[in-house]
Amino acid sequence: MDERIDAFLKDMQELEGVDANTIRDGVRSYLAVYENLVRDTETELHKRDEAAQAWRKLCRERVAEEVAQHAGTPAGEHWKLVLSVIDSAARSPLKN
Repeated sequence: MDERIDAFLKDMQELEGVDANTIRDGVRSYLAVYENLVRDTETELHKRDEAAQAWRKLCRERVAEEVAQHAGTPAGEHWKLVLSVIDSAARSPLKN
């Protein structure tokens, strides 16, 4: 798996237990940071946005796995919130 996805998931775990607004802000911020890392490391300039979108899709799939794995637990609720923010960010992506 992409090391950046692992790092994103770890960052999301660290947000568990804080208030929902802080989680939402954190997810949006970390998405922007990691997507920019993906863009910056893409060697073909015309594929940078495509690479960031592909990364977000893989990340979303991995978060959905966490939702399923932790269903019915407080952790599952946390991951559902993370997933909802990823989905809403996909509808209105952040650009730096």
